[in-house]
Amino acid sequence: MRVMARSARSAGRVRQQIGSRQLLGALLAQSAWTWLAPPAPVANTAPVFRRSWLFGLAASAATMPLQAEAQVNAGLRNLVRRSRPRPETGVRMSTLGVMEGEAEGDGERLVAAEVLSSSETRVTVSFRTPWPVTSDRTSSSKGLEVRGKSAYAFLQVIPGVSGTATTDQILDAVLNSRGKFGAYGEPGDVRILEDKELASGQRQVLISFTSYSPQSAEFQNRAIVKSTTVDGDAFVLVGTAFDERWQKEPQVESSLRSVVGSFRVDPSKATER
Repeated sequence: MRVMARSARSAGRVRQQIGSRQLLGALLAQSAWTWLAPPAPVANTAPVFRRSWLFGLAASAATMPLQAEAQVNAGLRNLVRRSRPRPETGVRMSTLGVMEGEAEGDGERLVAAEVLSSSETRVTVSFRTPWPVTSDRTSSSKGLEVRGKSAYAFLQVIPGVSGTATTDQILDAVLNSRGKFGAYGEPGDVRILEDKELASGQRQVLISFTSYSPQSAEFQNRAIVKSTTVDGDAFVLVGTAFDERWQKEPQVESSLRSVVGSFRVDPSKATER
């Protein structure tokens, strides 16, 4: 049902785009012809000048619709970026914000943050990464993200989890239409490639899925996700990359597995706010 609904929405957007472009082309063609219509012939004007002038106008008329459409498309892309809602990750920082260590000999650094649970206690999350923090480091930040050239990882918090988070709970949160991957449509074609229950309160899954662009283009992705439940919430680190990079660049998978594998949630530092 999700795939069918998404296909209908995508088809509607495509039809709307095609209709808009046809209308734009018709209006531009009509306005171009009205504006470019040559004046009445003047008797003492040399024929060669009239022909050159008409050829120049014809060339301008041919390129104007394409240029105008490019400008309109660029404006629409900027509008979409500005109107895109902030992804909901459930992350709320304490007053300490995000702490990022210096890169060590292996190029990795320690990233740690003190996050508030849904019961307002403080929980410390940490992991090692070769990529810098790209999200806001202050206490007002609504997320924690590190990003490299081919992959990135981010933190998500799932409230109200008792015991180890189930696979469905993780997927419903990570692939939600209001999450990181759902700005332009709920992800589809979800496949569970690995599903491991680790130590008490921990689960790790590997998934593939399809995400969408503002123009309804499809992107194949993979994500490795590790979840740890503390104080009634599941704290989740998601490492992700395009499927093509995952398969063709071995360091992408190894880096993401290393980052997610180092993820720690420290319940011993959970104290009253």
